[in-house]
Amino acid sequence: MDKDELLKKRHQAEQEYDDLQVEQHKIREAIDQFDLLIQHHRKSREKEEEIFRGSRYQAFFQGVDQSMQNEFNNINAGLDDALSNVNKEIKKKQDQITAMIKKEGKADGQTVQD
Repeated sequence: MDKDELLKKRHQAEQEYDDLQVEQHKIREAIDQFDLLIQHHRKSREKEEEIFRGSRYQAFFQGVDQSMQNEFNNINAGLDDALSNVNKEIKKKQDQITAMIKKEGKADGQTVQD
């Protein structure tokens, strides 16, 4: 491969890296928003507990709360997995770009230091 082809491939890899960072940022924002939703839910739940404590509806609300908590846990796990996957892809892309830079140096006849 000549230097122009190497530069083109590196530019493409850098663009993919930038796209992954944007995706990572969006996932982190989603996690932050989800955390706010959970906090709001907890505050609402505390108010419900005060209102329905000792009533026949207490068991019903506890069941609903447990169901919602399970859903929150599933969503949170999915967001964590998505973030982990993007972080792995970013690392791969960083390694790929580093290797390309080394190849470019060799194509120029330069020695590249790590």
